[in-house]
Amino acid sequence: MMGPQIRCLSGDRLHLHHGPIDLILWAEGAQVAQAYAQAIARFEYVLEELVAELDDLRDPVPGAFNGPIAQAMGAATVPLGLRLLPRWRLWLGLLRMRCWRRCAVEAD
Repeated sequence: MMGPQIRCLSGDRLHLHHGPIDLILWAEGAQVAQAYAQAIARFEYVLEELVAELDDLRDPVPGAFNGPIAQAMGAATVPLGLRLLPRWRLWLGLLRMRCWRRCAVEAD
């Protein structure tokens, strides 16, 4: 499998792609380069971390998660008692964590 692919897009956006994960990020402020560098550094290992917990992520009543993204995915979905596909757990988890917003460095 290819590793993470990173591209700069028009409009000062950043495209991060690795396997099924496809993100387009946009930041503004005085420290955009630093925010993007942090996002790239963190993104490098996201897929590997999620694959390591894939069995638990697929389980409708998973055990304890190790990684912060998997923990957020579980916290967002397990209380609902629903069997959600990992992709939906990821989205709900990221919304709950506001992961990418926290990675950005506030310019103010």
